[in-house]
Amino acid sequence: MAQQERIRVAIVGAGIVGLTLAVALNAFDSERKIIVDLYESAPELSEIGAGINIWPRTWEILKEIGLGDTLIPLFDHYPDLEPRVIFEIRKADQKNGFKVLDVMKDGGAIRIHRADFQRTLIEHLPLPNSNVPTNTPCTLHLSHRLVDYESSTLASYSSPSDPITLHFANQPSRSCDILVGADGIKSTIRQLFISRLPNPEIFKKCLEPIWTGTVAYRGLVDKEELRKVSPDHRALDHPGIMYIGKKKHTVVYPISGGKYVNVVAAVHDNSKEGTVWEGEWKQDVSQDEFYSRFSGWEEEYQTLIHCIHRPTRWALQNLNHLSIFAKGGVFLLGDSAHAMAPHQGAGASVGIEDAYILASLLTHPSTSRPLSAQQLSLIAEIHNMIRVPQAIRRSQASFDQGHIYGLDVPGFEHFGEGDDVPRDKLIELFQLLERNWSWTTSRADVDRKRAINMLQEGKPIYISLQHRGKPSVTPSARRIKTLSRVPHDTFTYSSLYSINSNSRNPDRKVYIRASTGSHAISATSTTSSLLASSSGSAVLTLLPTPTGTVTATPVNSATLSASFPPVGSIPRDFSPKGLEQLWSIVGGPIQSPPITTTVVPSLPIPVPSPPPPLYPSWFAPEPKNILPNLKLPKGFKFGVATAAYQVEGATKSEGKGPHMWDWNSRQPDGVVDGTTGDVVDLQYFLYKEDVARVAAIGLNAHSLSISWARIFPFGTADSPVNRAGLDHYSDCESALKRFCLPEHLAHRSHPTVINNHIQHGVEPVVTLFHWDVPLALQAYYGGFTSPKIVDDFVK
Repeated sequence: MAQQERIRVAIVGAGIVGLTLAVALNAFDSERKIIVDLYESAPELSEIGAGINIWPRTWEILKEIGLGDTLIPLFDHYPDLEPRVIFEIRKADQKNGFKVLDVMKDGGAIRIHRADFQRTLIEHLPLPNSNVPTNTPCTLHLSHRLVDYESSTLASYSSPSDPITLHFANQPSRSCDILVGADGIKSTIRQLFISRLPNPEIFKKCLEPIWTGTVAYRGLVDKEELRKVSPDHRALDHPGIMYIGKKKHTVVYPISGGKYVNVVAAVHDNSKEGTVWEGEWKQDVSQDEFYSRFSGWEEEYQTLIHCIHRPTRWALQNLNHLSIFAKGGVFLLGDSAHAMAPHQGAGASVGIEDAYILASLLTHPSTSRPLSAQQLSLIAEIHNMIRVPQAIRRSQASFDQGHIYGLDVPGFEHFGEGDDVPRDKLIELFQLLERNWSWTTSRADVDRKRAINMLQEGKPIYISLQHRGKPSVTPSARRIKTLSRVPHDTFTYSSLYSINSNSRNPDRKVYIRASTGSHAISATSTTSSLLASSSGSAVLTLLPTPTGTVTATPVNSATLSASFPPVGSIPRDFSPKGLEQLWSIVGGPIQSPPITTTVVPSLPIPVPSPPPPLYPSWFAPEPKNILPNLKLPKGFKFGVATAAYQVEGATKSEGKGPHMWDWNSRQPDGVVDGTTGDVVDLQYFLYKEDVARVAAIGLNAHSLSISWARIFPFGTADSPVNRAGLDHYSDCESALKRFCLPEHLAHRSHPTVINNHIQHGVEPVVTLFHWDVPLALQAYYGGFTSPKIVDDFVK
């Protein structure tokens, strides 16, 4: 293939992630349709920092891209899934330190020096005159510092297939089809990318790195020197040690084939979280400064750190969570998208996964050459759907795990540095780590398959179907413009999607598709045959039959209830005035609740005698006769279920926005008797009484839903959060903040719905969405008729 026919990918940043992408593209590009230019601002490739973690999940990726045989000799143990110690946890901020527990995981963690890993990646780059088998030629450009990029239409991302021009400081401009920013936490591309997004002010907090409030003193200890000083020192033959103390902790593990011990000693200041660090992030510091921060710690710890002769101090930075990593032909990978604290050892792994997913999409056989604007937008959308949630989860978990290491969590407020803390209390806390690291043994190829399925679903897949009772002929596989694409990978029994028509071309082919499990279903016809009314739209009901065929039945829109507010009926205004405008289109008065504050019940709640039945009186047969030999397992949950709209009431209280049921209940024939959910059971203010009653009659579980419009009154991921609504369900002022789960210690003291359940021994089983779509989403883009709703819900 001629070089000019290849897809030109420019990777800016030759660190771990940029190099991994270049290697992965070469490994996967069997059709040889891509060419890579790798740009690095430095005059030579070098890597700062010490060790990185290779988890079982990451190892599977590295094997797949061809690095396995080269890396194994550099590891401290063979990569397998045998249970291994990740860290021995020691309480060390006192004279007589003690072991808390061993944190175990299948496969453990493989530690490798960052420079060794980078050299391995460079050895596998398909550079000119290298001996690497080459599918995707790669040219390395050193001393190329990107200062800007542009395209004739990229500012609005309206035609992302246009070539992108790259401008460098003191270097000629170049062009590409796809631009990948792997240029680290200080990413120039992230700055430019955000500035070109619609409404960039929404993402202004994601432009610059922020200080985590932690400084880390780093250094390497020569094992032989340590052995001379302390022949039996724990760090000489241990896979990993975590020395913990109040708001301080130190991570210790071997690297470079066991020649050195890597030491990272962290000191945290809560008051500085989210501030800007003044000065250089990395500085050489004196031994006295380092040692003084850990004076009074146990003797074996002091022996270890006194073998560090040239300590450095790092101000640990991260980024506020960015909800979009790709748009058009521009992609952000690694630290440029989601720089995170190092406390889970996840940063490099998450960046490697970014590269793995993007390389898989770009090299897939269904990716055309040249890339169309539609397909490039689809790849960007898929990349966001797969990678953004993973990265945010790892970033938040890493930040919060640092607080666990420093005993900076609820229940430990009254303990200071050097205080005795009961070992059983520490064990309870640090047992959380094994669960927090559960992702390390999951499989990244599951995400890869999801991504590829989405990519394939972006193209019509035709199977035999019936239309109005008559067999149709499978159309020829020619290009058909997609008018409505639904990026769902499952549906059950019946799915309704709108098909937009074009009255100027009534015979144009259109299709609607969904998927049942492993295969896709498409219904194809002409727009004229699908029109159910002069309104220019129709609805198809897709009913998969046992044989796998599809019955496609046009439904006359006149038989449906009154249509929702039309798309564009109100502007995207997130102000209080905009919220009132949303409520104004609901129609009809909103009933005010008789109670406007949370009621605290008198405890204990009296138990009815006899207790109320757990099933309706008309239920037949009696439950005991349905399965007379049924034996319920130990721990079986007996509970009740509610939906937010059915029980909460207070529908316009404390900043909640309207949703589809607030609107529908006020439409003709929307609800038979005209009942609304304005007040109903008023559980929003009476939940403490309700939960106490549930517990009093012996139930131990409650399935409840959270109102989307109460948390996000305007529905969209980029709209403001209603803090009152969020606090109602789960307010946590602990150090764990955004990542709190009911199981965490942090949730046991704050007066909210979730906590109240836990205090009464009633397990909350949460449904995040129970069909109460924020009305704003219908007015902005058509609600469920648009794939945008998936992005807004996920993000």
